[in-house]
Amino acid sequence: MATQVETQTQLQKAGVSQVNHTQLSGIDLESSPATFFHQKIRSDTGQHKYSNSISFSAPALGQDNRIYLPSIGVMPEQLVLEFSMGASGGATAPKYMPTYFWIGNNGLRLLYKNTVVYHASQAEVEADFYLNNDYRELHRKQAISNDLETRDGAAGLYYLDLQPLMKVFSHIGSLNSYDANAWSVEVDLKPAAKIISGTSDGVGTGSISNLNLLIIGHQASAEFAMNIRNKLNSSGLMVQFLQSNFQRDEYGAAATSKTVTLNQLEGNVSGMLILHRVKAGIDGAVGTAVADDYQSFNGASDTIEVGRSSNPVELYGRAVPEKQVRLVLNGNRTFAGLPRYLGLDGDDVSKNIVPISMADKHSEDSKNGQSSGHMYVKNDLQFTYRWGATTGDAATTANYVDTCVFIHRYLILRSDGVFSNNSY
Repeated sequence: MATQVETQTQLQKAGVSQVNHTQLSGIDLESSPATFFHQKIRSDTGQHKYSNSISFSAPALGQDNRIYLPSIGVMPEQLVLEFSMGASGGATAPKYMPTYFWIGNNGLRLLYKNTVVYHASQAEVEADFYLNNDYRELHRKQAISNDLETRDGAAGLYYLDLQPLMKVFSHIGSLNSYDANAWSVEVDLKPAAKIISGTSDGVGTGSISNLNLLIIGHQASAEFAMNIRNKLNSSGLMVQFLQSNFQRDEYGAAATSKTVTLNQLEGNVSGMLILHRVKAGIDGAVGTAVADDYQSFNGASDTIEVGRSSNPVELYGRAVPEKQVRLVLNGNRTFAGLPRYLGLDGDDVSKNIVPISMADKHSEDSKNGQSSGHMYVKNDLQFTYRWGATTGDAATTANYVDTCVFIHRYLILRSDGVFSNNSY
């Protein structure tokens, strides 16, 4: 196995920077100096759109569910979970929460050769839903995921688009370039009691009768698949992406300030998402408690500072009202969507997700693995909230602060393993 210095030399020759936090799995870079590739892979053979459906074995709420992917001739562009659910019950007027709320603490994981190559938290899945889709795509996803003003609790089909995983998966080429079971997806689901709301304190009940993974994309020719396989068997296929790093913190009722430190992170940060959520709703396990409520800070003295420990206001140069960050500083060139939107039912909804971007085009970068701006951090990223006067729920409830930080990374996929590192 190559030493860190030897590996760095080989990567530099290939035009790739080497940094810390290296993970090697089954790759001998010393005996196989690499010429790496990165491109948004598309077939030039004019193949038609294609979809396939594969079923999870013994799926259930309240557990991790894993599925291995077959070696089929499709270039994946979309992964969607299809739940066949029994009717909700247990509480009075029971309703299923939106499907993005069903994701448990272990989140979604995309694995290659049993190595996690992308991990999306529930917070990222929910925030991505709103911030990385324009309103037309948002409305489509609301319709399929039960994200409606009047939600459903009946038996039937419910869907969840696994868009965050496509940051990596849409760049891999054709699935039949890989061995069967080389790729897998893990989905952690909350128990029924935590995904069913109602008008009484009854404990929600519900179950999965079947769970399918829909793989949607375009067919690939045998020649195209062989070209990708040849790269996997030799120098490798490079995928650049924005890796999500999740952290949950708390603050109590009527807090006047909160500093969140993310000093475990190193690399080029393209952006962050901050979700202020009422703790009781996230942790609730009876009908009247289960909720997805956000705190809202709109006062001129409700501010946020973002930077590094040596310069706490580095990003904006000052403390900025949260409302300005949430609704003014990031137009549709930066994020495709907004945390405030007109719902499918015509209702005015505000999720109060706070998008913070160091990049010019965060949504586009997220999908294509590009970089239009960043802030380099080395164990020193932080942000601080200061509240002039806490009102409403914020004055009486304990709260979670869920933070997703996106760092530029790359993978090198080979037939015998995967190499992952920060990208500069």
